[in-house]
Amino acid sequence: MNKVMGLLIVFMLGIHVHAQAGVVVYGTRFVLNESSSVKVTLQNTDSLPFLLKNDIGTVKGSNTDGQPIVITPPLRTIGGSQSIQLRLICSSCEELPQDRESFFWLSISAIPKSSDGNKNNVQIALRQRFKVFYRPKSILIEDASKAYTRLKFLKQPSALYFDVYNSSPFYITIINMYVNGVKVNAPKMISPFEKVTYEGCPKEGACTITWSAIDDFGAILPAWSVVLDSFLKSGAPKK
Repeated sequence: MNKVMGLLIVFMLGIHVHAQAGVVVYGTRFVLNESSSVKVTLQNTDSLPFLLKNDIGTVKGSNTDGQPIVITPPLRTIGGSQSIQLRLICSSCEELPQDRESFFWLSISAIPKSSDGNKNNVQIALRQRFKVFYRPKSILIEDASKAYTRLKFLKQPSALYFDVYNSSPFYITIINMYVNGVKVNAPKMISPFEKVTYEGCPKEGACTITWSAIDDFGAILPAWSVVLDSFLKSGAPKK
């Protein structure tokens, strides 16, 4: 494996899994509570410096406009074997919806410096995106880590699909979903108060659905399940 490929793999992982040259970002997602800021820690495991270009982007079709969250500094050099911290700041989060989370992408691009000083060498920008959630004060009374256990499932009679409704104010990232023991290969992040559709249920008979979700720290939460029978679900979701 050449050095450039090694850099790419480590940076794309976004987590520190082994000591290989590159820029390591600690974390896969970041949550800002109202009137707060969040630190983003990066480490350069190479002996050469990198130029970092950092920016926040809104999600197309989301409930946000403008740039109520900023990343500072937007440009920064990280020296060889150096650790630094960037900061996510709410600049005008009061303009965001206060009854639900808002979702953004944090993009961090790392441009390595040439080791031989040749200005004609092409430098590859290694880019990764991380999820950023703004969580207003009004919804902090609820436990975000339990929101996935309250998803509502509905199957129409004789249908091969089922609907999943997120009745919570939190974004829920579904992972490891199985329908009658068969893994569903289309996991989705469900927006607050949004309905999504999955396929895999038989036309007749019970449909057992098992799923999990990812918490604020990127960990997989315990699995839950529900049994759908005809039009209505049978019982509440359970472990």
